[in-house]
Amino acid sequence: MVVSGFFVVFLLLAIGAPVLLWLLIESETDDPDVMDRQRAEASARADSRTAAENRAEDRRESVGRVNGGRREP
Repeated sequence: MVVSGFFVVFLLLAIGAPVLLWLLIESETDDPDVMDRQRAEASARADSRTAAENRAEDRRESVGRVNGGRREP
């Protein structure tokens, strides 16, 4: 009896988890942003600028931690 209960739970999880994942992915891709080439290039440049600024900020913060929390000029 216990074995059949575990089997039912396992079967529900084996079928339910992929279906739930599929539904979540489907909802993310329902309404993708559509833009022309110029807007897409500007967006990509802005994303790369932001990523570069974040990396530079991370480097500055790590230097402060290495020197005991004090930044030296």
